[in-house]
Formats: sequence, C-alpha cells, structure tokens
Amino acid sequence: MDMRKNKQTGFTIIETMVAMSVFLVVVMVGMGSLLSASVVHQKSQDMRSIMDNLSFALDDISRSARTGQSFSCSPNCTSARSITFIDPDDNIINYSIVNDSSSRRFLQKKINSNQEVNLTLSEIDLDFNSGFIIKGESSGDTRQPYITIMLSGDITYKDVVTPFSIQTSVSQRLVDII
Repeated sequence: MDMRKNKQTGFTIIETMVAMSVFLVVVMVGMGSLLSASVVHQKSQDMRSIMDNLSFALDDISRSARTGQSFSCSPNCTSARSITFIDPDDNIINYSIVNDSSSRRFLQKKINSNQEVNLTLSEIDLDFNSGFIIKGESSGDTRQPYITIMLSGDITYKDVVTPFSIQTSVSQRLVDII
C-alpha cells in the first residue's frame, strides 16, 4: 500500500491578501513620490522660463548698446533709471524702469518715443537697486561708453516669492576717437 501523503501546495487567502496589501502600499508611496517630483519639475521649468525672460532683457539691452551712440541717462549717470541712445538705424532707443498702476516696477523699451515694449514678465517686480550706470557718456569724454546694467527684485510665482539679482556690463563697439 502506498502511504504517500497527498500534500497540496499553494498560498492561502490570508497570505495573498497580505502580499497584495504590501504591494499596494509600495505602489501608492511610489506614485506619491512620482507626482511630487513632477510638480517640482514643472515649477522649476516655469521659474527657468521667467529667468530666461530676464536674461533676454539683458541681452536685448546689451546688443543695442554695443552699437549705439550719443548716450544719455536720467536722472544721473551714476544711478540712472533710464538710458537713451541712437542705434545704427538712427532710431532713438530708450530703456527705462517704470512703475505700473499697481506699483510694480518693470523694464520697458521705447523706440522713437512711440513704440513701447515691456521686456519683463508680470511675475517680475524690479526693486530700487535696479538701474544703469554709464561711464564715458558725455561728448567731451574720450572714454568709450561703458554701461553697467543691474536688475534685482522679486519673482512672484504661484504665491512663492523668489529674490533675484543679475548684472552685466557692456562697452560700445564703435571707436570714439575725436
């Protein structure tokens, strides 16, 4: 007589339920982390876009000023809120830090006093440290015009305020020898 035990193997319903519960907890934690990482990535992309706007504004001023001539500034050239010069096409170019109706300060470009373009986005609010310093702007000065552009302030995006401060310097390309 064969006395082998007929033993069946497999998982019990309790073991299966415990395994599925552990699996679901791991998946839920992983999904939460993935969604959180996605939100952080989107915020960093949006902030990068705003910073690219500031970089574009500085590049626009730099390119125009390199080939400009007859520089002037207001109120004075050691802490100007506005610079004006003539570009190679004889257009009068003016860059100004202006206030809007809500007291937000932004960078504006005017071409021939009639075509206005806001160079900074609405999320950017420039502070009082923003401005221009120009050396060598007067007609009796033999130095090449040298402009320092300073932009600082706050970026407000989705109720998060991030301070920034960027600066660049530009010298005129034209030879200014009398």
